[in-house]
Amino acid sequence: MQRYDPFVAYAEALIQHGHDRHWIRRNEPALRRRFAVDQVPFPPAAPPDLGERDRYGEI
Repeated sequence: MQRYDPFVAYAEALIQHGHDRHWIRRNEPALRRRFAVDQVPFPPAAPPDLGERDRYGEI
C-alpha cells in the first residue's frame, strides 16, 4: 500500500497549469521547499517578448 504524498498532487497540478514535467523533476527540492510554505500551484511565467531588435538603439 502506497502512502499518499500531497506533493505528488501538487506536482500534477503544476503540470496541468502548463509547467514542463522535466522542469518539475529537475527542480523538485526547491519546489518541495515552496510547497512547505504555500501549497497553491502557480502558473508558469509568461514567455519572453522576442520583438524586433533595434540594432541602431544599441550604438
